[in-house]
Amino acid sequence: MSSLTKEKAWVIFRADKLQQIEGKAALDALTKEEFDAYECYAEDFDLELAKIGIEAQNEAAALTEVNIVFEELQMKPQHTWVADDYARLVKQFEGSNFEQLHLSAMFRVPNGELLLDLVKP
Repeated sequence: MSSLTKEKAWVIFRADKLQQIEGKAALDALTKEEFDAYECYAEDFDLELAKIGIEAQNEAAALTEVNIVFEELQMKPQHTWVADDYARLVKQFEGSNFEQLHLSAMFRVPNGELLLDLVKP
């Protein structure tokens, strides 16, 4: 039986996904048995990441699909937007399940750590 726990695997997985050198070093230090256990945990973590991604995309699509604010703003050249336009756009995501994820994507803020936090065991 492997001594690698789900929590330890998570720390390694997170570091590896964020391309931190500690993640690679930890993976290299695993025994064959621990690495096999890690791969099982990593598959589960990857599956959870994929689920969150799909749920967030579906939520964003539902919020923007039939929304008068989005329709109005799409008709207006983005370079002419004023603070009120941005405020109205951001307001559409307020209170959604993945509010921070939507906003980080909208403003092109790297959200790898946020995604990982959403699936942390």
